[in-house]
Amino acid sequence: MSGLSLRERRVLALWAVVVVAGVSLSAAAAASRGSCGREIVDGNLDGGAKFVARDVIVYESGVFPGDPLIVRVVGEVTSPGWFTVRLPGLRAPDQMRVVGSHVDVTAYFVEDGSLDFFASPAPGTAGGEVSVYYIAGAGSWTHHFELDAAAAELALVAKVTWRATTMFRHVDLLLVSGLVHSQDLPDYPRGTPAPVAASGSGGWGLDFAMSASSPATDGLAAFAMPSSTDTGIYVVHRAEGVDIPGSSSHGVRSCAPAAFFVRVFESPVEQSDIVVLDDARIDMLGTSGGRARGAPLFVELRNLGELPWAAGRVDIYRDSILAGADELPYVARNGTARLEMGSALDIKASRSLETFNGTAFHNYTVKNLDVTPYLVEVVSTPSAVRDPGPFAWKDGRLVASVEVPAGGEVRLGWTGDA
Repeated sequence: MSGLSLRERRVLALWAVVVVAGVSLSAAAAASRGSCGREIVDGNLDGGAKFVARDVIVYESGVFPGDPLIVRVVGEVTSPGWFTVRLPGLRAPDQMRVVGSHVDVTAYFVEDGSLDFFASPAPGTAGGEVSVYYIAGAGSWTHHFELDAAAAELALVAKVTWRATTMFRHVDLLLVSGLVHSQDLPDYPRGTPAPVAASGSGGWGLDFAMSASSPATDGLAAFAMPSSTDTGIYVVHRAEGVDIPGSSSHGVRSCAPAAFFVRVFESPVEQSDIVVLDDARIDMLGTSGGRARGAPLFVELRNLGELPWAAGRVDIYRDSILAGADELPYVARNGTARLEMGSALDIKASRSLETFNGTAFHNYTVKNLDVTPYLVEVVSTPSAVRDPGPFAWKDGRLVASVEVPAGGEVRLGWTGDA
């Protein structure tokens, strides 16, 4: 409960929408500290009623200007009165949201980093919860994928970058991705990096440090992301009981943003290897400058999981060995995409054009010198087609898919006007 009188309280609107825009942070404030420091938040944030930090929400980089890091503080209200709750690392108080469940919140204001509000249980109830959403600094996450070809599994791996000086213990971590419309405001000022001190510390507008305390307080506890939900606008990944964020290097003091990695989810995939040959690629096969030119080899993936795949880099592993990397486009559930994995040096191909009585015969020969079969996709540029033969129209071109056995040869073609 606050000691201020009602007259001294500044009454603000009940509903404040979290229009998450730029997070105005002061580089001067960071410089005044002189060295890196952080606050670890664990336990009750109110001297009376029990209010604790419950959720920390981190958006994928670029979703909102400034990469706001949003904390949800939850407390129980069973009787009417004024409550004071400290909000560690509070930024942008006018972008706070205070909402009650079976509790009426009638007024609130912010002073010295604490929220003062009046609340009472809703009529006919014994009380309920009050949730406070506020910006506690900046943080973001990025991702890449790992394709395990042997397990037919695509894993999304998140890199969480923590740029706030406030750490939270025993909270649920929510990683949010999606494309939303947000107010077009400039990013928050980060300031000029401070000179590196003799201790090895440097600085940004926001700084982070590993304290010299024990491993029990510095370590990042192991956790997983067991829950993922597609809301339509967002995909939300949740992990429970996380100590945030630890450090990317235990025991090392640093003002640079700290980062850690976590496997977010694994998606089953249907995969097949496809060698793609079009007219230009066939003409380039062979050896040039002493270097072999092979047909490009793709792995086609179908998303068999419950979540869409965001666009991003995919590292392809086969037999525990990195076998290639490519950019994955956005793929919906049951959608497909192709990743270029390398070159099929043992696939040879040629094409020829013969004419007879006004008919043009476009012929292709594909040879497989490898010990394993390949699915080969032949793509031809059409011109006055009469009979496509085994080819089919796809995006304005003729495409044929044929299985070429190990050590085998396949011939195919189509006819047109000469």
